[in-house]
Amino acid sequence: MRITYTGRQVELAPAQLRKIEKQFAKLGKLLDGKDQREAHVILSVERRLHCAEINVNYHNHSLVGLGENADLFTAIHAAILKMEKQAIKVRAVGRRRFAERTETVDVLRRYSADHRLVFVGDATMASYEVLQPGGSLEHHNVEPGAAWLARLTSQFPRFAWINPEPEGLWPYRQSVAIIQQLMGGRMVPLTLDGLKRATALLSR
Repeated sequence: MRITYTGRQVELAPAQLRKIEKQFAKLGKLLDGKDQREAHVILSVERRLHCAEINVNYHNHSLVGLGENADLFTAIHAAILKMEKQAIKVRAVGRRRFAERTETVDVLRRYSADHRLVFVGDATMASYEVLQPGGSLEHHNVEPGAAWLARLTSQFPRFAWINPEPEGLWPYRQSVAIIQQLMGGRMVPLTLDGLKRATALLSR
């Protein structure tokens, strides 16, 4: 794992630096089985304590580990341990995500039109992920996502999309506008009023 330091100059014994590098190498392998990611370490001193903040980007997840101690090495070590715990949790979620998924075509086959359909998500992505064949980042889709949205909303006419992002940000998201249009404007914010609107849409 590549390590970059900013802030206070690193003043560690060679043996301590080697141990930290081994810990980062272990962390890199824990994340993706390789040692190719970059860790950004920010060092500072507050109230006579050494503070270490480690940032690693992992599949659009920002992992952050914080540690503080009167000893610099111990502060960095504590931050790395917290990063390891986060990495284990994120990997477990990722595995469940792929192990427990249901094919969209099975949903269409299994459920009748009297079921309600609710999408939950920020609808924020590159426009090609919605409009282009092969646009998915996780698998090769022969048909664009828009085609599947059309199938779902056609089979389940009582549907709504609940968006957790503030409604004021939607105009700045091109993909949100595209999905809004595809769904006939049936997108609501994750607020009390938005949930009331969703309930009304699902009852029509």
